[in-house]
Amino acid sequence: MGALVNNNQIIRIDSNLLLDPTMCDAYMDGSYLCLTPNEFNILFCMAQKPGHAFSRQELFVAAFGHDDSKSHRVLDSHIKNIRKKLKEDARNARWLKGVHGYGYRLDFASGFEPEVCVGEGGRVFRSAHGDRVLAVDPENRIVQLDGEELALTPIEYGVLNALANKPGVEISNEELSQISIGVGFAESNRALASHVKNLRKKLGDKVKNPLWIKTVHGFGYRFLGVDETPEPHEEQILDDSIVELSEQLQMAFDTTSGSILLWHDVGGAYADVVERLFLPDDVVLIREDVAGKFDTIRAVNELGFDERALFYRSSPCVVDANDWFADVEASAESFVPETQSDPVEARENVIEDDECGPAAAAPRVAVAEDVHPRPFHGERVDTGSEGVMASEPTLPKLDEDWYLLSQFAELAGCSPDETLKLELFAYQTGFTLYADCACRGRGVSQTDFYLSLMRGAIVEHDSLPQSMLNCMSFKNMVYRAIRSGDLLDYDESSWITRDGLDELDIRDADLRSFALDAIERGADDDTPYFTVPWLRRCASELPLLEYGLSDAFYESVLLSQEDLLGHGNLVGIKLFAPRGHPMKGRDFIQAVVGREISIDIGDLVDLLSEEYGVVVPRAQLIQIIRKSDLFYSSASERVFVSHDQFVLEVE
Repeated sequence: MGALVNNNQIIRIDSNLLLDPTMCDAYMDGSYLCLTPNEFNILFCMAQKPGHAFSRQELFVAAFGHDDSKSHRVLDSHIKNIRKKLKEDARNARWLKGVHGYGYRLDFASGFEPEVCVGEGGRVFRSAHGDRVLAVDPENRIVQLDGEELALTPIEYGVLNALANKPGVEISNEELSQISIGVGFAESNRALASHVKNLRKKLGDKVKNPLWIKTVHGFGYRFLGVDETPEPHEEQILDDSIVELSEQLQMAFDTTSGSILLWHDVGGAYADVVERLFLPDDVVLIREDVAGKFDTIRAVNELGFDERALFYRSSPCVVDANDWFADVEASAESFVPETQSDPVEARENVIEDDECGPAAAAPRVAVAEDVHPRPFHGERVDTGSEGVMASEPTLPKLDEDWYLLSQFAELAGCSPDETLKLELFAYQTGFTLYADCACRGRGVSQTDFYLSLMRGAIVEHDSLPQSMLNCMSFKNMVYRAIRSGDLLDYDESSWITRDGLDELDIRDADLRSFALDAIERGADDDTPYFTVPWLRRCASELPLLEYGLSDAFYESVLLSQEDLLGHGNLVGIKLFAPRGHPMKGRDFIQAVVGREISIDIGDLVDLLSEEYGVVVPRAQLIQIIRKSDLFYSSASERVFVSHDQFVLEVE
């Protein structure tokens, strides 16, 4: 239904209703709408996801940053006031529509007729007889019949969604009642039949000649709709892959301390998409396959001190001591894209489930570290037919609960590329296989396995093996956990869990307030950029700073508020600014100089060090300045906000 997600631009819900996020103002039919801050927040949050059904709790938390036992009543009161100012009738709402028994959503005017579309996981069905079209969108809890939205109760929606998830399959009364009502068929006093009757009426369905729901006498119901959900376009699939790959690169850059990330893509499988990736502001793409040797060396040498590089190499040759890139390769960290995020399941035609019983995940968590496993080989006897196994292979004893893929392959007696053998070995030993490791337990989530290691209030890095800390999937888990606030850096050598935050009496609302207060203090200082050392010096009264925790902790708190803040890096110090600001080091320095208009280069070095904790050598700082829009006069050793300012001061 359309969305505007740029928080710095006017949001047009339709031609008659506008929101201005920068001024927190709203206009209807050209006139100013006098909304309270809370009312504007509610409308603004809903405008980020037009058509999305917000539960009352979800909308309250999104708008106010915390939950409350009276949130339902408070929210309903605000919605009532907003509707009054929008001159809307709740029963025939133009924009703010109620989702019966659930919450609210923001729609466009009734004259707007979008194409039939569904969110992620949505389905489109055609009736068994005739050409009626039914769209079920579980993401937004919307059901449309021939383009017209149906007003379903939560139970009616639950019945339809359960049936539509299994078209053509007979579902028992008991199962359907449990899914939609939450109690058994008998316990509900056969209420299911009444809900199905009401649902059929809204679908225009009949019992004797059904289009959508057929009664299976004495058992339950079957959904008759023919699934015609369109396949995603190839271009959309490619775009989704690019977004996922870009996220992996962002994680890699955020978890590495080096300035160059080496992507050795032998054969050039990603050569056609690498230019389309979304890289951090301070990352430069260097392609050896396009630029050639000379231009590539020059690009590496000209890399700014406030820049990092993604070095893409598709050459099949291996870097050795005689290779021109050997020195750079020795200091660069490697990037290998994750091509498989889901567990590898054993093929049904390889081994049946009853050949070896289900292996439950062990309660302990032990991890392989610097192991020297013995290879797995089955014992063979001469039976007259070459390669025939006369007895069951002897499986090696696996003492650990986690192995790198290379270690697991060595235990299986094969190479990491022999997928089929690895799948069989994983099935026999009760492990789940992933792209870079194997975890004990059938179908165990890789993220859940890693998070199970994060027990207690504080988790020391040394409590985990170095091989796991260096594993890309583990780094990605930590990256995502910090972004979601489930895990934060406690210091340079440990993490703090939610249990640890609870012990310190730190809540999610406190983390949110810290980020909002930091943004406000930065604006008061006439520059949007700030660092944690700057906050310690200029905003020491912030409540979260009174805990006296490490810079790493406060940086991870700010990283967890990524919907509010962007971040960059300059000489190892993380820079923060409200979303939408460029995040190169030169942009930060330009903002600092812009506040001063002009400043001696020595004073600028001292200011960056003393106020922001950014220690930049003078020569490096001059190089960064010359790559920006600032002007540096070597004669006066002074930095000016522009060349015009230099001329003005000289005259």
